[in-house]
Amino acid sequence: MKGKQGEVEYKYSDFFSILHKLKITTKQTSRIMIMNKTFSTLIGSSILCSAASMLMMAPAQGAAFVAANCADGGVTYNGIGDISCTNQENNANPTQATNYLNGGVFSGIDNWIFDSKVEGTSGNTNNFLGFEIASNGTWGFSNTNYTGPIVLELKGSTFRSYHYFDNITGANSLQGEWDMAGVAKKKKGSGNPGLSHASLFYVDNGTTSGGTTSGGTTSGGTTSGGTTSGGTTSGGTTSGGTTSGGTTTGGTTSGGTTTGGTTSGGTTTGGTTTGGTTTSSISCDDTNATGYLSCNGSYLGQNDSNSSEFQAGGELAEWKFLDKVDSDQGGTGDVYDFWRYDLDPGENNQGTWDIVDIVAFEQYLASEWQFDPTTQDYEIGIVTKSGGNQKGGFSLYNWGDQTSGDWDTFGTTDNGKQISHISLYAKFTAKPKVRVPEPSSIAALAFIGGGMFLSRRRQSH
Repeated sequence: MKGKQGEVEYKYSDFFSILHKLKITTKQTSRIMIMNKTFSTLIGSSILCSAASMLMMAPAQGAAFVAANCADGGVTYNGIGDISCTNQENNANPTQATNYLNGGVFSGIDNWIFDSKVEGTSGNTNNFLGFEIASNGTWGFSNTNYTGPIVLELKGSTFRSYHYFDNITGANSLQGEWDMAGVAKKKKGSGNPGLSHASLFYVDNGTTSGGTTSGGTTSGGTTSGGTTSGGTTSGGTTSGGTTSGGTTTGGTTSGGTTTGGTTSGGTTTGGTTTGGTTTSSISCDDTNATGYLSCNGSYLGQNDSNSSEFQAGGELAEWKFLDKVDSDQGGTGDVYDFWRYDLDPGENNQGTWDIVDIVAFEQYLASEWQFDPTTQDYEIGIVTKSGGNQKGGFSLYNWGDQTSGDWDTFGTTDNGKQISHISLYAKFTAKPKVRVPEPSSIAALAFIGGGMFLSRRRQSH
């Protein structure tokens, strides 16, 4: 019996593939399945329905990458390799990564400070260290007044590696080298994922830029007793910058509230944040892409992977995260290769996306999300996340049941900043119910029709 079930499943799978090759759409396939369900009820056959159920329980495709050994990476600074390294899987925001390091991972150090993150394969920041990374495989930090421990984090696909240097000094040129060999590798074949982002961490060891700290006090920079003058802060209060009592004017913040910029009560307008959530004057409809049904955004300063908009009660809570291509160079999904996105030639902020294997995609929806094409429809959501460090943002585009389209970042951030990554989402809706007459109703209609036919024959004679 088991062999027969396997044979039926194989034939049904072939049948499904043939439908796909004949360009029969999802909705047409669903109608075929509904018809089969109806006929199965009428003739008492459940063989084909059982085969469909077995097909939907087929396992999803495996991850495209697996963790590498961090020691296989060529990460150096000033020609010297890292002292120690470690690997970690799954996403982690800067706070989570800092907490991980402060568990004493390297030399028992538990006071690591997150400095900054560079999205994509190149960029720099203006934070304390002046972190910079370049696509030619170099990195460094420009604060020549800092000497001490450093951790460089490299992230690709869903994997990350941390590289520890115990006593290095900033320089005016990029002194370090990096690659992705110690982050992750392809499950089959050779190759590594692209760099999603890089982060830098340091230890507060008493050295600062533009002055020297002594006992938490800086003069020259200038801080004294947690108080800065010249910058100017006094008692947690800045003037000139200007902050007074935790309040900035000129910048402008007042009572933890900014106007001009403009924030009020943790809420920004004009720039624009409400309730701690940022939206902007950029609209998702500013995109040049056409054919999508609707869009949401832009959510300025947010990353879709940890945005509250996708949580319960959020504006996008009905959307389910499926996968993402965590690279600014395009390619197939980090976990599933039934979809991909590509860049237009010579561009870094626009291109195309495509579900390249619809059969595998729908099998995944059935096995992982219990999608039933006989009772449900799905809609595809594409999120474009632009780079630009803290100035990036994302928008979501609803493409309905379309399985390919265009994308760009003009509806995400101003001037269409470079893409950081693209994510794939889906939501499920119930199909309109199709009323199927009961066998008894069909018989009654046949009886009435037959009676009318005989009656008309008698009248004609």
